[in-house]
Amino acid sequence: METYEQSTEKAQRFLDLQTALLPIISGGKHTLKNTTSPQYKALEWLANDDPMQMALPSDEDENHQQSNYQLAQRYILAVLYFATGGPNHWKKKFNWLSKQHVCDWKDDGGVRKCDSKRQVMDISLRK
Repeated sequence: METYEQSTEKAQRFLDLQTALLPIISGGKHTLKNTTSPQYKALEWLANDDPMQMALPSDEDENHQQSNYQLAQRYILAVLYFATGGPNHWKKKFNWLSKQHVCDWKDDGGVRKCDSKRQVMDISLRK
């Protein structure tokens, strides 16, 4: 059973991620009020279930922009996964939503190409 502290930490992480990602969330906070939206599901996954548990970017981090980009990229691909019915409709998961970096979310499809900064350049979703 989850303790109160664990529950509070999860809720705070969700809010911190929401604040960090709000500029790129389609529909803004309104979208996140719908717990069935792909945006909400992706944020919830990132906050609570993502095995990578990326650290939140800090202004003090010298790689702040790159860290922000990597977090946003992971969120956006999770939105795509949930928006396309991932858990119920994908026959192959291509390692999506795994602990690997998003550039490794592939297996005869998925993320096909990343650049030298590990930014996704090409994806392929096959049935």
